Order: sequence, then structure tokens, then C-alpha cells
Amino acid sequence: MMENQKGKEVVNILKSRLIITVSASLLLFLIGCNSSSSSPGQTLILFVENMREGNYTEAAQYVSALTGAEYKMDLPTFLTLMANEGNPDNISKWTNVEVISEKIDGTQARVKVKVTIKPDGQEFTYDTEIPMRKEDDVWKLYLTSRGYVRK
Repeated sequence: MMENQKGKEVVNILKSRLIITVSASLLLFLIGCNSSSSSPGQTLILFVENMREGNYTEAAQYVSALTGAEYKMDLPTFLTLMANEGNPDNISKWTNVEVISEKIDGTQARVKVKVTIKPDGQEFTYDTEIPMRKEDDVWKLYLTSRGYVRK
């Protein structure tokens, strides 16, 4: 009788732990899904980090479909070509980006950033504004073929 009681307690403890684990996992998943598009500045940072690491497929999720359509190629291929472009100031060459401010107006946004580049070993820092648009509930960049942000 005593062993049966202990067995039930163990089962209840395991059920409780399973419920807590599943709930925590679901919460983390939902937070992770929401954070990728929660602000234009966060999206820009994620894009730059992925480009810097050579993760062009990941970076492509933050680029407007208009970019690929305009240049008639899939976005990871476009980003690979852009990154290999010799222009030292294209967005894929940024070594650091810091969000200064964001102005959001519906599905349009302007993100003011401080950008650091290091062409030829010499470091330069400047401020610029990046226009972004929201597509399918995700903030995205619209890029030119040379890696500049389309205004």
C-alpha cells in the first residue's frame, strides 16, 4: 500500500515538471518568434549580424521581396553577390551598427543608426537613417544592387 502511494506521488511530480517544462518552452518559443520583428531597429541589427557572419539565407528574411523581384534573383543569392561587391560602404561591410532612434509611421519606419566601417584598416563612424517597411508583419530593408539601402 505504501509503495503504491509513493508511486502516485512520483507520477504527480513528473506530471508537474512536464507541464512546467512544456509551458516554459512554449513561452520562450513565442517570445523568440515575436522578437524578430518587434522593432525596425532590432530587425536591422539582426540583418547586419547575419550578413557579417555570412548567413545570407537568414539575413534574407529581413530584406523586402521587392529587392529580389527588382533584380530577378532569390534573396540569398542577391545578398551573397552584394557582400562580394567591392564597395566598402555597402551595408554588408558594416562592422558595427548602433540604433540611435526609430520613427514608426504605420508600415513605414526610419531608423537612425551610428555605423562603423573599416575599409583598408582605417575605421570610420557616421550617422545615417535607414528607411524600412513592414511586410507580412516583419520589418524589412529594401536594398539596391550595390548594397545601399533604397531611400
